[in-house]
Amino acid sequence: MQFLSVQHIVSSDFTYNDLFYRVQNKNEKDEVRHKHKEEILLVNTANLEQNNFRAELTDVLRKVEKFKPKAVGVDIMFSNRTDSATRVLLQELKAHKNIVCAFRSSVNSSETLQLPSTLKRGDVDFPTEQHSVRFYKGGDQTFAFQLFKMARGENARSEVVEEDKFPLAYSGIHDGVVGFDAVESNVYAKNYKVIDARSLLLEADPFAHYADALKGSVLIIGHMGTGPYDIEDKHAVPTDTNRLVNRVPIMPGAAIHANALSNLLDDHIFHEPNSLMVEIVLNLLMLLMVMLILNHPLKILVFGGLVVFSMIWIWLAMYLMEFNIYIQVGVTLVELMILEEFVETAEPFVDRISERIQKKRNVVKK
Repeated sequence: MQFLSVQHIVSSDFTYNDLFYRVQNKNEKDEVRHKHKEEILLVNTANLEQNNFRAELTDVLRKVEKFKPKAVGVDIMFSNRTDSATRVLLQELKAHKNIVCAFRSSVNSSETLQLPSTLKRGDVDFPTEQHSVRFYKGGDQTFAFQLFKMARGENARSEVVEEDKFPLAYSGIHDGVVGFDAVESNVYAKNYKVIDARSLLLEADPFAHYADALKGSVLIIGHMGTGPYDIEDKHAVPTDTNRLVNRVPIMPGAAIHANALSNLLDDHIFHEPNSLMVEIVLNLLMLLMVMLILNHPLKILVFGGLVVFSMIWIWLAMYLMEFNIYIQVGVTLVELMILEEFVETAEPFVDRISERIQKKRNVVKK
């Protein structure tokens, strides 16, 4: 029994939990779980002039601040360069108390622009040892948590503060791909709203065009290009259910931070049960299945049992995700497949040993 070859799964970033997003894509319950999604607005800077980026970003900040947003997150890392445009940008950032700037805890600070200590900052790094971004950092220093606190007040609290990391409950998915729609489309059912920064700058009457989207929103400003080679700050994500393994970077970091922020605003956090107890139960079940393989004369029935067991376990994991319980299913079933392959490979050897032992017993009896 193999859903995918064992070697393929073991060498890939894989979990069956990701199938949840294929089902959720057609599930209206997503609207109930992510009720504050429309409070978040993404501002795409991909079309700003690269040679004049800092000056144009300053103009974008001036325009959006006129709408008095609750919070503005600048998900952009600046190279360590000082010029007149940089000085004006820093002055604009310091002029507003509702701005959170990105920083990366994994990057040497000498490589990036030194931001004034008076600016609020949030860590945009994701937990390591994951290819698809399924987990977000816990604690109170992350980019999403700083925006959450800005939007809800300094006394805002969340249980994720006590965690090293937490599983992301993604929303804003469109066939598991990008995660945002143009604000003009008015199709927000599965996606976060986004406006183009250059369009905002060129708009003669931004109040008439963008007022409803910008007023009272939590903004995340970042690079959300769509070209095939445009991989700056893009990541593989579990919502990309078109690929369960060997995923490519497809979702902008700003959209991932929007999902984390949505989890905090909605208090919709996946909980992982006691991992030790889950591991003990699953290992006992695996041991039982291996004993059946070794002792049952009809292997086809045992393989059928493995298929049924795996399907039930996958369904149960996805069902529990509906209730914010996250049990990662992938490694355990991979171990089960490996055990099955090992037993199948070792079976002839075990049979030969058993035959020799039986022959010796027969000689002794004679």
